[in-house]
Amino acid sequence: MITIRALRSKELRQVKHLLRSHFEQPAESQTRGAQKTQAQEASPYPHHLQDLTAETLQDAAEPNPYQHILNELNLLNLPLHGLSQLLPPQWQFMPAMFVAASPEHVLGLICLSQDGAKKSRWRIDEMIIDADVSAYDVGSQLLNYVINRYGGSGVQTFIAKVSPDQDQALGLFKSCGFRHCSRVHLYRHPNPASRFDKRDSHLNKHVGIQGLRPVNSNDYDKLLQLDRECLPVETRLSLEKDRLDFQQTLSQNINRRLQGHLHVEWVVEDVARDLLMGWLRIESVDFKHYRVTFLAHHAWPALVESLVDRALRQIVNTTRSAEVEIEVYDCHKEQLAHLEAIGFERQSTAEILVKDYWIQLNEPRKGHRSPLLIFEGGRTSPAVNYR
Repeated sequence: MITIRALRSKELRQVKHLLRSHFEQPAESQTRGAQKTQAQEASPYPHHLQDLTAETLQDAAEPNPYQHILNELNLLNLPLHGLSQLLPPQWQFMPAMFVAASPEHVLGLICLSQDGAKKSRWRIDEMIIDADVSAYDVGSQLLNYVINRYGGSGVQTFIAKVSPDQDQALGLFKSCGFRHCSRVHLYRHPNPASRFDKRDSHLNKHVGIQGLRPVNSNDYDKLLQLDRECLPVETRLSLEKDRLDFQQTLSQNINRRLQGHLHVEWVVEDVARDLLMGWLRIESVDFKHYRVTFLAHHAWPALVESLVDRALRQIVNTTRSAEVEIEVYDCHKEQLAHLEAIGFERQSTAEILVKDYWIQLNEPRKGHRSPLLIFEGGRTSPAVNYR
């Protein structure tokens, strides 16, 4: 019998062992995996989340991809996780963790958290299943449990990112009601300084882009509108950001300064039309690895090149030994083409899967309601009440 519940302190050791075993598999696990092949092929949903790829295991220097979860799993954080999960989803302050457990063992773990500042949308961060159990049976129970629990408490949409070559994982999510929404590609440039001459590495922040200026507090609503207009209509409900995703609070700015992190933002404004054409954000925690995020309105396609060039010059002006990462949705074809043309390499691709648990519909305004026409004899329409 499988029970789905919040993680307990006595199960910490088992969960940590489960996470580490997925990354630090012994050599004989490949032999064991070969022996299981026939049994897995008999099932329509093999053990899709149970074995890491050989390429990952070959690189001993690569960090454990589950380290961020291991950092959360300690006796000090666990009571906070328990307290957070007692609150409504919109008030929870820590990621949620649930386990599938038999009377003797932990069989699986699922982690989810709020997707950015969007309180009505939650993201499935990780789902790990024990290699000795059915991934489909345990995985579907974990997914359905958190979807029903959080959906019944007001969460409208659930989102997950899955590698497109993991057919079994895609099958599991789609069997639980998830649908394809889009794809997101991660691009990386290992040496942006190679694009510029050393004498040309400094660029005045206003040169090259007319209307470029730092973000201020009056831009947040316009940024939200720009984000919506940059997304295809069919993906807006699932991918659009919240106003708080753009708004930077005083405490956030102070915390970044104390930790020595870089965070700068600009917008490109069309003053005559009173709208924003573009937005650019550059972030780094170590001044070695940089994350660039930008929006460029489709009505100004040339702005893509200008914003990327502006970001790279700003980074090179800070440090010449930098790595830059940019995430781009599959629908932004001009962005994908430009990044590949200037030397960015595609590192990974993920399918964005979405499940709409429920969608809030705004009640029609009274002034927009169609009038009810009463005809002779009390009939509402001679066409449908013909005798």
